[in-house]
Amino acid sequence: MFKSIKNKANLIKGKSFKNLILFDFLYQLSFILILMPFGKEIFSILYRFTKEGFFSIDNVKNFVISPIKLTSILILILIFSSLRLFEISGFIFTINQMRINNDVSTIEIFNNSYKFIKLKAKKLKNILIFLPIIFGIPISSLSHKRFILPSFITEYVFSMKFGILIYLILFFVKFVLSVKLIFVLNVYLLENKNFFESVSISFNRIRKKFFKGLKVIFIIYIKNIFLELVKLGLLFSIIYIFYNQTENKTISNINIIIYLSIATFIKVFTNIIGNFIAFNGISKFYFSFDTKDITNKVYKSNKIGLKFSITLIFLILFSSVSKYRNSIEEINFYHSLKSLKPIVMAHRGATEDEAENTMESINKAIELKAEFAEIDVHLTKDNVVVLCHDNNIKRLTNQKGKISDLTFNQLKSKPILYNKKKFNFVDLKTVLKRTSGKIKLNIELKPVNGNEKKLVKEVSKLIKDKNHEVIISSLSTKALKEMKNIRPDISTGLILAVAYGNFYNIPYIDFFCIEEQVATTENIRKIKQKNKLVYVWTVNNKDSIKSLCKKGINGIITDEVKMSKKIIEKTDFNFNELILYKILNLLN
Repeated sequence: MFKSIKNKANLIKGKSFKNLILFDFLYQLSFILILMPFGKEIFSILYRFTKEGFFSIDNVKNFVISPIKLTSILILILIFSSLRLFEISGFIFTINQMRINNDVSTIEIFNNSYKFIKLKAKKLKNILIFLPIIFGIPISSLSHKRFILPSFITEYVFSMKFGILIYLILFFVKFVLSVKLIFVLNVYLLENKNFFESVSISFNRIRKKFFKGLKVIFIIYIKNIFLELVKLGLLFSIIYIFYNQTENKTISNINIIIYLSIATFIKVFTNIIGNFIAFNGISKFYFSFDTKDITNKVYKSNKIGLKFSITLIFLILFSSVSKYRNSIEEINFYHSLKSLKPIVMAHRGATEDEAENTMESINKAIELKAEFAEIDVHLTKDNVVVLCHDNNIKRLTNQKGKISDLTFNQLKSKPILYNKKKFNFVDLKTVLKRTSGKIKLNIELKPVNGNEKKLVKEVSKLIKDKNHEVIISSLSTKALKEMKNIRPDISTGLILAVAYGNFYNIPYIDFFCIEEQVATTENIRKIKQKNKLVYVWTVNNKDSIKSLCKKGINGIITDEVKMSKKIIEKTDFNFNELILYKILNLLN
């Protein structure tokens, strides 16, 4: 036991270990300061030449049939998977050199990681190695943000028993594959095997030691949970010191940046240690097998490697200056948000006890003193604008039929079923008449089958002289552009579930309704600097409401009107708390 502890201590004291830490530190700094900003800028430039000028997912069907969007997603996946594989390669290569007591320099780690990937890239089928990396097999990435599905999708999935079952099945499959493929990256990189050979070898070796592999992964996760607690403790220490320093006075912008930089450094350093824990644990288990095919070859660094490292350090320093300037700009922006109180939009009306998009739900929103009711409108077969979220009425009525195929009279004969009560479909004309002077309306246009012009024409007739009582939103840029052409006095807003690029520059858009994950401090700042408003949907969580209130949004779209009103009334914008939230966000 004492010998084992001594060996670990010697391992950590070794040059290779220190150089590995420096390698990953430089890698993560370059990723944060160079690769991410550069990648964003490149894609923003490319999307300026597209029809919309930015990337968004407004409709799943349109997304699937769009070659540009699909290609963009594929390129992004390949780029970030390659970067992740480069980092993994550095750890696996160095840990193998540490095993044979061979000291390697930081430049050699960079050089060999590059060589490993370059040699493998010659065979097209090896591109499949990105699959386990994308899905976090055998372990999830600590260095890069993992892809998180938007909350509106997860809420929809978990609202169905079938959705929960599918999620549990996928979780179980990933769990089993994580154990079965525990050696896939080691074999792929150290034994010069292709992807399929690596999978086969990993499956065969773990066959008799499945529970041993399970134990290794379990121990890694336990250690990383402990590391996360350490990170949490360190970040709270930074927050405590910051809070004490700002309790009775305002500190300078430079001091704020220093606190944020220290917090970022803590995150980066704990990520590095987490990566080492994971790959060292798996590699030790891997080396316990009879692995005769392991290559111990080291590609020595050369002048090109030295020039690369000098260039990298220069770029990091240059990017740090750019990051500093952006941070100052962001802090100055937050100083201007001191008295902002977000408004509340009742999502499809107040729907806790009343059916969505009905007169009853809108009346309830009025009773709860929501500033807006957010409603959805479709066009019937006889050109009546009616309130409904879906074109298909099956979900609401348990009857077959599409609004675009039914007359308004036919639609009224099909009651909406909710909470063991029956409700009637209502037309926009009636809603506008009954809500005038009581509540404002955010009317979401829901065009189908290319009827944008017809829908816009009918809605524009109904909202005549209502420009101070209504705003118009939609997922369809075509519908919004059409509305702006007909009624330039009406405020129009684009709904975004997923977006990327300079979407905030669209001239005919006055506000944005963005999903919570798109509501980053950077996006909010850029939108508001264009003198446009920001509303976030669909926010039903207390912590989310509090956090968003401190980001400078103009309003939230929520199903929880009563709760949201209370939280917003009690929440005062506090600049120092905003900085604390930014530090806490580093936990994600």
